[in-house]
Amino acid sequence: MMRVEQYSPAATPYGAMDFQSKPVEQEANKENKSGGELPVGAQGSKSWGILKVITKKSPTNYNMLYFRTLNGGLGEENCNNDYIAPLFRDYLMPFASWCGKKFPISLKAARKIVEHPEKGAPGVVNFVDSRTQWFDEQVAQAAADGITQVVVMAAGFDTRAYRFGGNMTFYEIDLPHASEKKQEMV
Repeated sequence: MMRVEQYSPAATPYGAMDFQSKPVEQEANKENKSGGELPVGAQGSKSWGILKVITKKSPTNYNMLYFRTLNGGLGEENCNNDYIAPLFRDYLMPFASWCGKKFPISLKAARKIVEHPEKGAPGVVNFVDSRTQWFDEQVAQAAADGITQVVVMAAGFDTRAYRFGGNMTFYEIDLPHASEKKQEMV
């Protein structure tokens, strides 16, 4: 039986983090184009250059989801086996997904921009893809070894609970806006 629990962090009076199973109000610190405020942690990349320009209004977990699906979209042999991530991407980023499917050259262009040697993050797509594969292997081995609980910190749009669920319980810990968006999808 698969079980997924999501937790959000709240600051304690001592400055430590106390993980609670109920949603926690977070202070907003950025405004978006519509004049509303973005939740803490939803400002995208803080680095300078093209990556910052591209991701400045996207939560980091959206960017990681997009990077995780990019090699597969390009038909690369080294892509990970996460068959659910493209479904999440299509739901959360319909325009980017449509562009990638309608104009495959846009995927190559996106990768070149994101991995620009001076203004981007060279190798980020392969890094995220390799990291996904490595964590998948570790979870599969843990399941084979009889491990029954997995804690995923900063879970974002991680899909392992749905791909490896079985007899394992997954505890996904993330900020409220990310947990709420994921709960809305599943």
